[in-house]
Amino acid sequence: MIYSKHHSMEPEKSSSALILAGAGSGKSDWIKSNLLQMDENFIVVDPGGDYVKSVGNALKEHGYKIQVLNLDHPQKGVHYNPFSYDFEDSRIQNLVDSLLKNVKDEKEDGYFYNAERMILSSVMGYVLEFGKEKKWDNIRDFFHLVETLVTPEKEDGLFRLMEQASEDSIAKRYLNSFQEYVGEKTQKNALVASVADMQGLFTEDMLDCMMQDDLHLDQYSEEKTALFLVTNPMKKKNNVVLSMFFCQLFSLLSKESANWKYPVHCIMDEFMNCGVIRNLNDAIAYSGDRFHLSLILQGTGQMKERYNGMSNQYLNSFDDCLFLGATDEESISYLSKRFHLPVDTLKQLKKNQCIFLQHDWKKPETDKKYKYKRHPSYKKTADYKSKFLFDS
Repeated sequence: MIYSKHHSMEPEKSSSALILAGAGSGKSDWIKSNLLQMDENFIVVDPGGDYVKSVGNALKEHGYKIQVLNLDHPQKGVHYNPFSYDFEDSRIQNLVDSLLKNVKDEKEDGYFYNAERMILSSVMGYVLEFGKEKKWDNIRDFFHLVETLVTPEKEDGLFRLMEQASEDSIAKRYLNSFQEYVGEKTQKNALVASVADMQGLFTEDMLDCMMQDDLHLDQYSEEKTALFLVTNPMKKKNNVVLSMFFCQLFSLLSKESANWKYPVHCIMDEFMNCGVIRNLNDAIAYSGDRFHLSLILQGTGQMKERYNGMSNQYLNSFDDCLFLGATDEESISYLSKRFHLPVDTLKQLKKNQCIFLQHDWKKPETDKKYKYKRHPSYKKTADYKSKFLFDS
């Protein structure tokens, strides 16, 4: 992994890094330079599809399997079905939170958030536990069952189906918890709110894309792979897919990553578009040699906006920190404390410079930024010649 002109690290020794990169600070060049290292697998949030277009051809020539999950034009990319993977209680909660946290504030909506979380967990639990019997195995089936919550008498609705479920069923346990937690007078309101909050999260072609799975995240490192998650920064619809995807990926780290043949570098550009990821700290704190995360913020306020009181804990949990440039006072103040540097030193950083702090260093170092155009593989990119443009 490249940090700067004179600092790089082998993938197996790389730690998760916080990258602070304001507008015009060279973030895109930094990302493309790391992709051209071609020494690990990649998962990249790719706003507008620029990264895959620029370096996809070079990666493919080097033996990489290129996958594109396209949130802007789903029909042009691979399929992703979050219901294709093994389930357990914690993964059900994570997936439900991936949906719910992106439409509701857990603190502000405390009572109703918890109520919706319980009933939606029951629905998801039912689809994952018993769905195969009815050939229910995707997000459309989940939404279909959610819609029945306001018609409890419906024959194929959740409440009638649960009459046949055993008491030790995960879905039944969540339903019982919901009914104990919510009084009879407010139960209908909670059910109506659950249905309303699940509407309009995805476009129809995105739902079609989620009917089957081509990603096989549980077998991700069997071959050299670069997965690009293409977004449209101007559209928020479908972005909840990123929250679900990363939540599912991060839940695999503790159990699956030790078997991965290649280390995985996850580059989260435009972090604000990734929604709220309940288990983000699992990725930040991961200490093995098969995975590392580069989380890119324009400013520290973006973390605060997404994670409120947890933002400082998350920011400080990153072992490494790279400052490519930012001008907002909040970010400068944070870095001044973390780097133990005067505010003026950060504000006066030259455009071709960066500051890097590695976890085992006593103090940060100022270095020149790595020049993308001087990378040995730059001449294989579409930025060098348009004939190398990768058509996904």
